[in-house]
Amino acid sequence: MSKTSTASAGIDTGKRKLDVAIDDRPEQLQIENSAEGHRRLSSWLRRQKIGRVGIEASGGYEQPVVEQLRADGFVVIVFQPAQVRASGPRTTASTRR
Repeated sequence: MSKTSTASAGIDTGKRKLDVAIDDRPEQLQIENSAEGHRRLSSWLRRQKIGRVGIEASGGYEQPVVEQLRADGFVVIVFQPAQVRASGPRTTASTRR
């Protein structure tokens, strides 16, 4: 039996911009957090053969892009900020220099 994996992307949401990275790949994208940007993002994710997207809840700024991506057929998982902080890299005073 073969094991398959769904390619995933993560989005960091800001009021004006979305920063997108793909798991285990060098491709990244920064795009406007606007209706046109959401359409371009969806197209880019499709070209990258992404099936699942994780995005951090960000005071509602994430809601329009989540709606667009779900309407376009992507599986979108919205994480609470505490979940993201708990799973992210640890920083210490020595790693911030």
